[in-house]
Amino acid sequence: MQDKDEAKKEILLPTFQIPVYFMIVSVVWIAFSYRILSWLIGNSKLFLMVNVIIDSIFVIGTACMLFILINRQLKEMHKQKRRSKEREEQLRLLINAMPEFVCYKDSEMRWLEANEFALRFFQLEGVDYKGKTDYELANYTAEHLKGTMEYCFQTDKQAMEGGVPIRVEEMILAEDGSSQFFDTVKVPVRDDNGQLKGLVVIGRNITHRKKTEERLEASKQHYKSLFEQNPDAILSLDKNGDFLVINTACEELTGYKAEELFQKECTELIVEEDFERASSYFMECMKGNPQTYEITIKRKDGVRAQINVKNIPILVNGEVTGFYAICKDVTEWRAAEEMLRKSDRLSIAGQLAAGVAHEIRNPLASLSGFVQLLQKEATTNQHYYEIMLSELNRINFIVSEFLRVAKPQVLHFESKDLHAIFKNVIAIAETQAIMNNVQIITDFDPDIPAIYCEENQLKQVFLNILKNAIEAMPKGGDIRIEVKRGKADGVSIRFMDEGCGIDPDRIRKLGEPFYSTKEKGTGLGLMVSYKIIEAHQGCIHVTSELEKGTTVEVRLPSVMTK
Repeated sequence: MQDKDEAKKEILLPTFQIPVYFMIVSVVWIAFSYRILSWLIGNSKLFLMVNVIIDSIFVIGTACMLFILINRQLKEMHKQKRRSKEREEQLRLLINAMPEFVCYKDSEMRWLEANEFALRFFQLEGVDYKGKTDYELANYTAEHLKGTMEYCFQTDKQAMEGGVPIRVEEMILAEDGSSQFFDTVKVPVRDDNGQLKGLVVIGRNITHRKKTEERLEASKQHYKSLFEQNPDAILSLDKNGDFLVINTACEELTGYKAEELFQKECTELIVEEDFERASSYFMECMKGNPQTYEITIKRKDGVRAQINVKNIPILVNGEVTGFYAICKDVTEWRAAEEMLRKSDRLSIAGQLAAGVAHEIRNPLASLSGFVQLLQKEATTNQHYYEIMLSELNRINFIVSEFLRVAKPQVLHFESKDLHAIFKNVIAIAETQAIMNNVQIITDFDPDIPAIYCEENQLKQVFLNILKNAIEAMPKGGDIRIEVKRGKADGVSIRFMDEGCGIDPDRIRKLGEPFYSTKEKGTGLGLMVSYKIIEAHQGCIHVTSELEKGTTVEVRLPSVMTK
């Protein structure tokens, strides 16, 4: 537009100068030529002759000057016209080469100009489209495009009424019924006085981009579903160990809400004894090496959970910016594996008992009998015989314990009252308790339900637990027995002593054959106790703190839950 205005000025300038120059020259020529001639030539005849000659020269000179100026102006006009035509051709070639439809409309939204793409796309090739609106051109286009033409008219009207450019996304049906999407810009055009004189419409086909965006969005939804619905805890952390993204399973695993975890560092969840090892895995992953390992974390409720962790580095432009952690709670799996290992040991102990017990008991009886005969005949060293008989009885006791493990026993379950069972148990254990300065305190709920059990076996378990508790308090103390209603109408029996306690790392091995916390223990007593309680569909849970005491909880189902 600026070039066009400058071209107009170049053309108008000589047109304005010609009459001005002519008037100035004429006035100067007439005034000075007359005065000079009057001064030089006084004769009137000679004056008239010279004046005619001078006027003739003036006329010829001005005619030549006018010819030169007008010819120059015409050449300039032709040049500007040619330039304008070349520019129009270049502009038309450029517009027709564009992969978008381009259309120029007047203030009444009538088509004035359109590029080849627009005519081809709207199937208006060969149609005299100029001066017609979209509504009118809908009668000339294909059937599937009529609705589109009418919609375009409405958005054109919106742009013209608003007087500002608008951008709309238009869906246009193709001939095969598929949808095509166009990103369309509609720009109102104003004249020099600011009045709206037309509308430029430019539409770019964004169907491919739209489908790519839809596929990308679908991919995001799939990823989000995989992330959120995954039963394993998935989280991402930056290079500083701060949480970035957390799924729902991670909240369930840790017990913390997402907003709480975002305020923490991941190291705050790891138990102290695993912190150094976890840090080494973290540093190795930040070098770009995936890691798989197991650590223990502390949940919000204080309960420890053993988790299997797989770290996967996050690479951005070849640089590790963080990592993903996929965590699976394997606490129950490890407990099940531990139970299987214990079962294997029990099986080995049973097989050993079956093979050894019969081979030992017969010669053991012979040895015991002969030692007793020798003791009666001997007059000296009686204490040696007593030691030998004590040791033989000990061997016999161990063999008997073996047989309890190996020999399947027929259990006769009956409904029994725990009050009566404990009355007998405490009566038996009380003598040993008094001798060791230990007091047994009982606390029974008033509505304890009956349990379905084999009474003698339960007495054996309770006596064994009480015996261990008494032996753990060589300086005396209190043993508290609490019998409470448990979950689902079961019964919880807790034995709490004030003894030396058990190291936490050793608690998980309790119940294994030949493992004992006592110097001369065999571990068979607790192993048999565990087996009896399992046969009663119950469980034993041991907690302890060094130098403060141990709590053994026995959980049994009641008659109502059978």
